[in-house]
Amino acid sequence: MDTETRLRIADAIKEDARVIHHLVIPERFYQHSMSRPADRAVAAPAGETDLGLLVLAHECGHVANDDDLPHRERLPLVKQEIEATAWAFDRIRHHGGIVTAEMEKNARHALYSYTHSPSDLRADPRLYPFLCGGITL
Repeated sequence: MDTETRLRIADAIKEDARVIHHLVIPERFYQHSMSRPADRAVAAPAGETDLGLLVLAHECGHVANDDDLPHRERLPLVKQEIEATAWAFDRIRHHGGIVTAEMEKNARHALYSYTHSPSDLRADPRLYPFLCGGITL
């Protein structure tokens, strides 16, 4: 995908998630991306690269899923993370984008960092097969 296509997809994803505020951060600081679902806000890269688009779409997934509402806050964090990642992949594809192998690798790495115990692996039936590379989201 070229930069123009990624940015078009990024705008469509923000609209899907009903994001009102997007603080664009440099991609090199993507680890500091975050969302504030109650405020319909994200701080994430613009989406100019595959990694930037994935991070932005993932944070938008937290907004779309209302992950800071009480009924969602009680879910295991790893469950919130895999759901935001699955939402991101779905929206990227929906808007004509391609979820590359590198994007999946980055997502696996990020999700693995939230997995600390066997109970975390049971939080979502997709988690273990995805981490092992057996399925895509």
